[in-house]
Amino acid sequence: MRSVTTIPALIVVLFLGYVFYTPIPEDLADPMHFRLIVAGLESAAVLCNVWSIFQPLENFYVQFHRFAMELPMPAPDLPVPGSNVTARYTDFAGVRVLLYEPLRSSDEILPGFVYFHGGGYAIGSARGQGPFTRLLAEELHVVLVSVDYRLAPEHVFPAAFDDALAATKYFLKHAADYGVDPSRVTVGGDSAGGHLAAGVAQHVFDDPTVPNFKLQILFYPWIQFLDCNTPSLQFYEHTFGKRGMSKPRLAEFISGYYLGNLDSEFLHHLETNRHTSAAFKRSSNYKKFLNHSIIFTKLEEASLQLGLGSSTSSSLPSLSSQAFREYYKPQEHFAEGNDTMWEEIQEAFLDPRNLPLFRDDFRGLPKAFIATGERDHIRDDGIFYAHALEQGGVEVIWKHYPGAWHGIAAFASIADVPTGAKMLGDGLRFFKENI
Repeated sequence: MRSVTTIPALIVVLFLGYVFYTPIPEDLADPMHFRLIVAGLESAAVLCNVWSIFQPLENFYVQFHRFAMELPMPAPDLPVPGSNVTARYTDFAGVRVLLYEPLRSSDEILPGFVYFHGGGYAIGSARGQGPFTRLLAEELHVVLVSVDYRLAPEHVFPAAFDDALAATKYFLKHAADYGVDPSRVTVGGDSAGGHLAAGVAQHVFDDPTVPNFKLQILFYPWIQFLDCNTPSLQFYEHTFGKRGMSKPRLAEFISGYYLGNLDSEFLHHLETNRHTSAAFKRSSNYKKFLNHSIIFTKLEEASLQLGLGSSTSSSLPSLSSQAFREYYKPQEHFAEGNDTMWEEIQEAFLDPRNLPLFRDDFRGLPKAFIATGERDHIRDDGIFYAHALEQGGVEVIWKHYPGAWHGIAAFASIADVPTGAKMLGDGLRFFKENI
């Protein structure tokens, strides 16, 4: 009898050990919460694989994640005792938004904030991001709009962007109806939401019918899909393998966003960074905006600013060191491409709504705060964009956080995550000092 009960118990222990064990480097910030995130991703993957054996269901992985992310979150539009803001769902130009309005006197004119949640364009929602956006609204005393844009794979590019831009323009044109000064509106987002925020900021600037944003705040933005072999992606894979937010997971989100499905050939070419053509990788814009030397220079600069000394940051060993040579493969290693695949996808990949990094002229865009995390798999996207804005004449406050991982700022709104709280606090301070 004992063996009968012991075997299932052992299976459970082994399973928990598998999903919770992640090799953790010594310098990782708040490792417990990082382990929980990775364990959640791995558990979902195992569950979905098992489920598909008995009951095949299209997009079950995405649906499960959406359910799991929202389940523990309270309805954000319910009254919160002691809060200084109210929240309600409404409709802006046919797009569902969650609107936060502070308690104030009737004649008080306030700043505005348009925010886009992250989630790889497939998961996430205004409800799932509710604790984070409520915190922003409470701390900043603003009218905040959290946009519930359409998600992939049901709605492929450019659906999310179209929703984001439509809701934003509606808010800017009707700012006075909500007691907002249209000249003091900020746009922001995290991860894929940071990508939307950057793109929307550029389109708003180019549209003379709406006022320009005052500021843009981007937490670890996912800016481009052209180089899937950045130093940070290689660094993540070297440290964590294929667990958690790895290159295969990134490829799945990209495939869902553009194709509406997980195409095996497309996934393979994304993971090997051969989804573009060899000629495109030699193009002037690719070399200008996606040059890995930008990352090395900026991280060296961050190391010095943090008092770590030259080339001592763990994310950037000396370029001549054995540790660096063991995992980093230079861009020349992936010079090959796929002309046929690139011909099929380049129109979407190079669409200005999708590629804020390749803008010809950045002058006049709003002052930016960009936060990047040392252990973030898409760390380099934020660094590429900060550099492009700086070179284009935009004032940028770029903050780099040693040991920080993807999602850490939003996680700080629901748990004790000191590094995430520091990142969030710096973003709040930037807003208050510049709005």
